[in-house]
Amino acid sequence: MIISNVYELPKVAEDRVSHGTSTLGQDIITDDYKALINPDTGKLYKIVSNQYALTRNEDIDSACDKAVESFYQGEVTKNVTVYDDGARLTYSHA
Repeated sequence: MIISNVYELPKVAEDRVSHGTSTLGQDIITDDYKALINPDTGKLYKIVSNQYALTRNEDIDSACDKAVESFYQGEVTKNVTVYDDGARLTYSHA
């Protein structure tokens, strides 16, 4: 059984990147880059190349939980530490 601390992993989503406005007042969107943002707060984490493949924290969280549960029998503690630009997920067992 996994016991978790109160923190949740921050959400992350992709968004368009603009670099100014046209003479018509429309955003000029670049196809070469994308923004990684928190969709709940709008906070910008990073600007990355369009080649960057996003792996969402909730997907990693779920996969790690399944792996830990299949490997350890008994109680496991999951700790999520949230930083300004991301988070760290760790597990510990007795």
